[in-house]
Amino acid sequence: EEIEISLAPSVHNYYLSHEPTQRFWKMEYSCNIMKVWKTAFYVQIGETKLPVHYYFLPLTPFSHKYNYYSYVKNDAEIFIDSNGAWNFSLHNVSGETERIWLYYDCKGVPFDNGLCQFLHDCRKQDGVIRYYVVSDKRQKKYIPDIGKKVEFGSRAHKRLMMKAEKIVTAYIENSNIFPFESSEYEKYANWFHFETIYLQHGVLHINMPWKYSPERIIADRIVVSARFETELFIKNGYAEKDLWKVKMPRFDELPRTSKGLKKIVYAPSWRAYLVGENVNNQWELLTNKYLASNFFKGMEELICSKKLHELLVHYDYQLDIKLHPIFAEYGDLFEINSDNIHLVDEILEEEYSLFITDFSSYMFDFIYMNIPVLSYIPDFDELRCGMNGYRDVDFLNKVKENEVAKSSEEIVDKIRNFFETGQGMNYTVDFYLNHENQLSKDIIYKRLMWEH
Repeated sequence: EEIEISLAPSVHNYYLSHEPTQRFWKMEYSCNIMKVWKTAFYVQIGETKLPVHYYFLPLTPFSHKYNYYSYVKNDAEIFIDSNGAWNFSLHNVSGETERIWLYYDCKGVPFDNGLCQFLHDCRKQDGVIRYYVVSDKRQKKYIPDIGKKVEFGSRAHKRLMMKAEKIVTAYIENSNIFPFESSEYEKYANWFHFETIYLQHGVLHINMPWKYSPERIIADRIVVSARFETELFIKNGYAEKDLWKVKMPRFDELPRTSKGLKKIVYAPSWRAYLVGENVNNQWELLTNKYLASNFFKGMEELICSKKLHELLVHYDYQLDIKLHPIFAEYGDLFEINSDNIHLVDEILEEEYSLFITDFSSYMFDFIYMNIPVLSYIPDFDELRCGMNGYRDVDFLNKVKENEVAKSSEEIVDKIRNFFETGQGMNYTVDFYLNHENQLSKDIIYKRLMWEH
């Protein structure tokens, strides 16, 4: 039986670019191997039939280099024969196998959704052996005696990757998950059999099809917190059934209201155009470029603003500044001459009455808590022309441009307006609400156990 398979534009249209540069088509095919045991593909143009030749990416379980032409997963075996046809059969796995799950956050982050979910799941007596993959030494203090842990990149980590049934992670980059060099992916890919659940580390509010699509990331299931996230992932190729609309685990820990203390926190994001290469999950810092940037100059002008200092004293407010972990070591570059302004390493979100950022997804924690938010983007032109790698940001598409401050004078005026009115930026988010106040961690745990 011959069937025609429809084609759709592929994310590979964004070849070495954040704009489409050519046409790559994609197709999807699924079958019941109880009924279909063999299939082959060909391309027809007019009356001409063309054979299909395969090129396998490094993380696929098939490889010309290593002669990997068969793969077994979930009792199914796939074999590519010498004619390029795909053969399917049932594969009975004898004996009981260990159920091993690995949980991740990333280097530079002491606590995020991976650890939050692990602390919930590791106490379950359900036959699953769970490990938290430690990539930052600060993560260790949260892990109880009952919790198993393994050092990222260790030999034990590599062995566990070969056995893992599930990867549960807050960060989806390959270098954050695989304890191998990228040049070795093809060598080991045939041994990987895990399903990847992407908890996310923030709300995805930026349209980046060249990254967040099933053709680019290894996420099989994705936890989404807001309606526009679902729309973005579906737009970029994910099936709605693979999107878990339950909110990130971290949201379980957030109260829905602030304590209303006279405190403001300013937490800008990082900038891809102000760093060099990423080696072993560590970004190369380009200090001279950073110091010459409108991004740094804009922060410095705000921190040193005499008008801001006077406002803080007059209204008796404190301003905490939390730099992004990638730029944290630049804190010493700022000269703070006010008793009302402080650089901090950690914060308690509920203590603040106002959150200031640029376009960091951290803003959604505060929006979720009904805390007013302001946006200050001193390098607005650089962002809008795509220097940071993207320019299609949800809130920038929905608020009036004059609501975004582009200079220190503008953001100080907006802070003054907050003091007078208690209002922030006019931006609302349709978060998913769990039925009967169920915890996200509970719902995610149940789906991890029973959904495949």
